Amino acid sequence: AADRVELDCETYWQAARNVIRRILKDRRIKADRIRAVGITSQGETLAVVDRNGRPLRKSIVWLDNRTGPEAEEIGRRFAVDEVYRVTGQQEIMPTWSACRILWIRKHEPELFAKAHKFLLVEDYLIYRLTGEFATDRALNPSTLYYDILQHDWWPPMLDFLGIRRDQLPVLSASGAVAGRISSL
Repeated sequence: AADRVELDCETYWQAARNVIRRILKDRRIKADRIRAVGITSQGETLAVVDRNGRPLRKSIVWLDNRTGPEAEEIGRRFAVDEVYRVTGQQEIMPTWSACRILWIRKHEPELFAKAHKFLLVEDYLIYRLTGEFATDRALNPSTLYYDILQHDWWPPMLDFLGIRRDQLPVLSASGAVAGRISSL
């Protein structure tokens, strides 16, 4: 359909891994000399993984707009001014991760029941590099389930979506250590 954009999560991982390996090779840098790796990405691309960190479906890319009805449903439950006060988002848009999770709950209930973690693409790359489920607070306001004043997940939205906070990655500040590289 014209409003759907999905990409295999492995494509992101292979691209990141290939770039890192290429930089190390081209610059003749030994991996053990690297002290830190920073990861950034566009937000809103949603990856859903099982208990072993394996994707349960293709990621729903930030350009995907299938979730218009879910955005409207969230808008009926949460006033735009409340969403703005809590998340900083001025609109409830189909591209926000909360809308994608609600869509999966409604249209892929068996997959939703198997979901161990709901991750942004950056979080998925962190997991693949370190084995840790971690995320950056700065990337999460556009999920619609992050409270910018409390610096934590927003419980009323999590309840509405039908997810638990342990189904989301651990929140940390930008630049904080997410883990040690265990895979490349």
